[in-house]
Amino acid sequence: GDKEMGLCIARVRQQNQGQDEAFIYQAILNQCQSKREITKDLPSEDGETKR
Repeated sequence: GDKEMGLCIARVRQQNQGQDEAFIYQAILNQCQSKREITKDLPSEDGETKR
């Protein structure tokens, strides 16, 4: 899982070179399946929408 996740992130980053981090993060969330793995490292807005 982790290796595939890393490859997916790398691929998305390559496809979106020059975009800002927020855009790339959203693209990673949309295209990479194991969402829980990255939300630890990057700020997630999902938890805050409940306010």
